Amino acid sequence: YLILNLIYRFGPISRTRLMELTDYIPATVSNIVKELLEEQLIVEQGFAYAGQGRRRTLLEINNNYICAFGVSISQASILAIVSTIQGDILKRIEHPLEKEASSGAIVDIVLSLLSQLSEEFSDRKVLGIGICDPGIIDPINNQSISSVRFSDWQNIHLKAAVEERTHLPVRI
Repeated sequence: YLILNLIYRFGPISRTRLMELTDYIPATVSNIVKELLEEQLIVEQGFAYAGQGRRRTLLEINNNYICAFGVSISQASILAIVSTIQGDILKRIEHPLEKEASSGAIVDIVLSLLSQLSEEFSDRKVLGIGICDPGIIDPINNQSISSVRFSDWQNIHLKAAVEERTHLPVRI
């Protein structure tokens, strides 16, 4: 994670610079970088010249491969997006809500939208899902206690339902 975070923060960055920042030996940095390249989390992107010696291959986050899903629930609609980790929106789906939509219907729509996105972006590495829940959240039990927007939005375990269906980490 340290190497990945350094590449994210300072990228494009060379293996030599990673060794300087971490005090890791060259073999350790090479092994970690090899694993990250195999997982497609990073890519080699261009070269840097340091004067004498070989040119250095630069590493950066694979922004075309890594993404996250987001869901926002409002009184009028449910919005689902796919975003790169740089914040670029790759896909946006909005589903209108009936005025008196039940909590069960809302959860079903959220799961359906996420299923659509998962299918369409199955060739990507999805890091997780962020959900803007319309209610007051109990952080200990990870549930929505109540909502002024939806009358029957009480004791909703949206996080658990989404994690069970998608097998991805969820933040409410």
